[in-house]
Amino acid sequence: MDPIQYDELRIEHDQGDVEIVVYHRAILRVTTDGEAVRRIHQVSCRLEGLAWLVRSVRASHGRVENMT
Repeated sequence: MDPIQYDELRIEHDQGDVEIVVYHRAILRVTTDGEAVRRIHQVSCRLEGLAWLVRSVRASHGRVENMT
């Protein structure tokens, strides 16, 4: 069975790359009280908001593009 929610975050920096994959983030956020889970949730929400904003701006200019 495929996960309902799947988030993948890849961070590239001068010391190497870090990849974070989270399944069922909403459930994990409710059932886990860890600082790492809270921060991953915050970053994911901000990135989702930015993606929505970019799509909205592109749509308002008549250029709807796939964000993947």
